[in-house]
Amino acid sequence: MSISLGQVRHISEERVMAKKMIIAVIVLIDLCTGLSLLKVRSGSFRPATLWNAAEVNVLHVRSRAVQYFEGIRLIYDVARQRKLSGDRGS
Repeated sequence: MSISLGQVRHISEERVMAKKMIIAVIVLIDLCTGLSLLKVRSGSFRPATLWNAAEVNVLHVRSRAVQYFEGIRLIYDVARQRKLSGDRGS
């Protein structure tokens, strides 16, 4: 049984795709959990560890979003007050 060049290319392409998928998963884990590959230990990929890190990251992102929208609300309120005081002065 011989293997053709097309079959070798197909196997090679599958391996390349598998490597790309592994890299994508590692990047997603890093983005979602903040787990750095430089700090990886044997217990780093346990589900409980990943879940706790993801929760902490979500809470951090949520608090940043709240601060952002509070800042926008403050700017909107100041602009509205200036407009109202400008309308009263006319």
